[in-house]
Amino acid sequence: RSKKTRAENTAITTFINVQIFSAGCYIVVFLIFSLIALVADLPQKYDYYFSVLIFMLCSFITGFYAGNKLRQNGLIAGIVYSIPMNTLTMLISLFFADFKADATIIISALLLFLSSAVGGIIAVNKRHRR
Repeated sequence: RSKKTRAENTAITTFINVQIFSAGCYIVVFLIFSLIALVADLPQKYDYYFSVLIFMLCSFITGFYAGNKLRQNGLIAGIVYSIPMNTLTMLISLFFADFKADATIIISALLLFLSSAVGGIIAVNKRHRR
């Protein structure tokens, strides 16, 4: 095999691994925060903000994981590797909002990509033990 083919396979494998990790992260964090919301009995008016916080945390973790895997270009890695899950999150939000893209959904999308970029930057710039 050529070096280019191996590099392409590694990039694809890394992308798939990050997506699997991201999906698992979303499920676990969503379940944990659902239990917290159930026990805390939050007023319904806070549901939207609570869900955005959950998705931002998952997006940050996805960006961090991607940056940690690649160890370079944390900003780009965080954003690019979080596109599938963030897009899925926004599509679900649009579905529940009857496909009316108002400012809150657009701001939420920007916050998700910002948090994934910050996660990637922090992962790349943290000190690695050798």
